[in-house]
Amino acid sequence: MNCFWLQKILDEATDLSKSDWSTNAYQKALDATTELQIGTDDDYFHEVLLSNFENEIESFEKLYLVKFFEFLHFSIIGGECFHTDFSDLIKKTITICGKFQFAEFNDEIDEEIQLSLENKIQELEPLSVLKKSLLEFQSSSNFLLRLIENPSLNTLFDLSDRTQDILDELKSNTSFIQNDLKKELLLSVKNNLILLRKDFCLKYDIQDIKTLLISKNELEICSKYFISTPTISKILELLIEKSIFLIRKLIIRKNKEDNVHNENYVFLGKESNFDLTAHKLKLEVFKDWDRYSKNHFLSEDNHEKTIILKRNAKKIIDIGKVCALDFHSLTKYYKDLNSNFSKLTKLLDEIQSIPIDSTSFDKFALDKIKNYISNNIFSETIKNISTESKVEIVENLIDCEIEKIEKIQDDSFLNNFFPYYKICDFLNKYIEIKITALSLDSQNSKFDILEIKRSHELLQKYFNIFKKYLKWSKVHLNYACQLPFKECIKKHKIDTIEINVFSSSTFSLPIEFEKYDDFERYTEAFLLRIDNEIKSLNNLDAFVSLFKKDRDKLQEEIRNNSNKNIELLGIFSAVIALLFQGVNTAQSLQTFEQKILTFIAMFIVLIAFLLLLHYFVNHRKNK
Repeated sequence: MNCFWLQKILDEATDLSKSDWSTNAYQKALDATTELQIGTDDDYFHEVLLSNFENEIESFEKLYLVKFFEFLHFSIIGGECFHTDFSDLIKKTITICGKFQFAEFNDEIDEEIQLSLENKIQELEPLSVLKKSLLEFQSSSNFLLRLIENPSLNTLFDLSDRTQDILDELKSNTSFIQNDLKKELLLSVKNNLILLRKDFCLKYDIQDIKTLLISKNELEICSKYFISTPTISKILELLIEKSIFLIRKLIIRKNKEDNVHNENYVFLGKESNFDLTAHKLKLEVFKDWDRYSKNHFLSEDNHEKTIILKRNAKKIIDIGKVCALDFHSLTKYYKDLNSNFSKLTKLLDEIQSIPIDSTSFDKFALDKIKNYISNNIFSETIKNISTESKVEIVENLIDCEIEKIEKIQDDSFLNNFFPYYKICDFLNKYIEIKITALSLDSQNSKFDILEIKRSHELLQKYFNIFKKYLKWSKVHLNYACQLPFKECIKKHKIDTIEINVFSSSTFSLPIEFEKYDDFERYTEAFLLRIDNEIKSLNNLDAFVSLFKKDRDKLQEEIRNNSNKNIELLGIFSAVIALLFQGVNTAQSLQTFEQKILTFIAMFIVLIAFLLLLHYFVNHRKNK
C-alpha cells in the first residue's frame, strides 16, 4: 500500500524547491519594471519592483496550487491517510512546502533589494495554504488512527480540526483576502476532511445532519467558483455526492423507526423532505454500498428486498466466501432469513480466512467483524433460553456464553455493549414473568422470592457493564461492522484519471444510541421497582406465614371447644333424661325395689352413653 497522490505532491514540490524559482520570479519582475522604463535610479523603482515581484509570486502560486490541491483531494478521497507510509510521507511533504516561505537569491542581486525580496516572500508565504491543508490532513489522520490503533483510549475531547481556525486567521492576511483561489481551495479541502471524518464516525443525531448539509452547501458554492476548472469541478461534484451518500445513511436509519412519516427540515430557508427521494445519488460510485444498505436494513418490511438478500446469500454459498462482505451477508442469512444456528456459529471459526493486509485498519476491521458475528450468535443463544428455567441455569448459560464474547473483546480492545444489552433485555422479561407467576399461598414462595432476588442481582451486575460499555461505544463504536480497506474502495474516473474512492462506512449505518439510552433509563427504573417489590414480597410472605400459624392455632382452639361443648351437651342431655326418668319412675305404681332397679339400669345406660360419646369425640380429635 502506498500513497500515490501524496507522493506526487512530494516529488513535484521537491523538484520545484530545487529550481531557482525565487530568482526567476525576481528576474521576471525586473524585466516587467524595465519595460515600464523605470530604472534603478528612479525613486519608485524599489516599490514598483516589489509590486511586480509580488505579482510573479502569485502567478507562480496559481500555476502550481490548483495541481497540488487536485493531488491532495485525490489523496484524501482515496483514504491514503490509512496507508502505512502516510505518516512519514506527509511529514516530508509538509517540510518541503515550508521551504517555499524562505528563499535564497543570487548573490549578484543588490543586498538591500535581496532583503526586501526575502521579506516579501515571508509576507506572501508561497504555498502556505497547501502546507496548512497538509497539516490539517495530518491532524485528521492522527485523529482517525488514534481510534483504530488504540480503541480502548478514552479521549475526553478532540480539537485537532483547525481548518475553520485557519480560515479565520487568513482573513486578516491581505494577500489571502484578495485571493479567492486560496480561499476556495482551502474551503474545499476543509469539507473534504469533514466528510473523511464523518464517514468514519458518523452519529445518528441532528447535529451531524446539519454538519453534512452545511458541508454540501459550501461545496456547491465552491463548485461555482471552479466551474472553469474541470478537474477541481468534478472533484467537488464527487464530494457533494459523498455528502448526499452520508445523509442517506441517516435517512435509512430514520426509516427503521416506527411511525415515521412526513419528516422534513428547513435549511437556508428551503424546506426539504427527509427521505431518499429528495436526496438521490447521481454517480454510480456510491450506489452499490447504498443499495446493499437499503436491502440489508429495510428488508424486514419489504419482501422484494428479502428476496434479493436470499438470492445474494445463496450465490455466495455456491461460489464460496471470498471477502468480509460475504460473511456479513451470510450472518444476516443464517440468523434472520434462513435460521441455522450451527452454520451461523461456524462463520466465526471461518472468519480468519478473510484476505486482509497487515495494517492497523484491517486488524480493526477484522476485530469489528468478529464482534458483529459474535453479537448475532449471542443474540440467538439468549433468545433460546427458556424463561421457565431456574435462575442458576440461566446464570450458568449466560456466564458460559459471555466468556466467549469477553475473549474476543479482550483481543480486540473493543468494549462491545450489545451482548450486555441482550442479557439485560432478557433478564427484564425473565424477572417480570417470575413475579407475575409468584403465589404467596404456594409452599415454595420463599424459594421463588429468592429466585427473583438472585435474578435482580444478576441483572444489576450486567446492567453496570452495559452502562460502562455503552458510554465507551458512543465515542469509539459508531458502526456495528467494518470492512477491510480494499473492500472500502471503489474506482471512479475524473476526466482520464482513474482514482480510488474510499468510504470507511461503506454500507453500514450509524448506531442508534438514543434507543439504548431509553433502554438504560427503563432498566434503571425497572431495577428500582423490582428491588422495592422484592422487599414488599418478603414482608407479605412473612405476614402470610404468621397468619397461617395464627389460623392453625385458632382452628385447633375451635376444635377443642367443639369437643368440650359436645361433652357438656351430652352430660346435660343425660342429666335431663335422668331427671325425666326419675320423675316418671317416682310417679309410677311400681314397688320400691322395682323403682331402685329401674334407676340403676338408667344410670348404667347413661354412663355407657357418655363413655361412648367421650370415645367418639377423642377419636375424631386424634384423626
